[in-house]
Amino acid sequence: MDRLATQVYVRRVAGIHVARAADEMEGMARRIAPVRKPNENGRSGGRLRASIGTKSVGTAHVVTYRVGSRLRYADPAHQGASAHLIRPRKKKFLSFKWNKAAQYGIPVTRRGKVQLKSVSHPGMKGVSYLTTPLVIVGHKYGFRVTFVHAVR
Repeated sequence: MDRLATQVYVRRVAGIHVARAADEMEGMARRIAPVRKPNENGRSGGRLRASIGTKSVGTAHVVTYRVGSRLRYADPAHQGASAHLIRPRKKKFLSFKWNKAAQYGIPVTRRGKVQLKSVSHPGMKGVSYLTTPLVIVGHKYGFRVTFVHAVR
């Protein structure tokens, strides 16, 4: 066989194999990604799970797939976050419902919301919803598993 035809064939076979593994990783990542608890209206989260996707980014000689999310809070949900202040971006106050506002003597608006200039976030532990499937599925398919932290 000619060398170019061999390379095309090998890349196609490898691409199918890697795509199958990436789809399995995506499904597992969606299952273990964190979801917000239901609020008083019964609505729960799910944006993070819905946003997890797979993208092929290979070259002529390398087959690469990326599994992840582009949401702003995807990285802190995976890595965790240290304690920090949350401030409003475009308005003067943060406005949200808080059932315990009366206990702390914080005034509430007519709509039952609290308005604050900043809120102290205590930090959180991350859920490794991307690296866990990578290790499990990657080893299952016999791949060498490496980690690269993408910086935006």
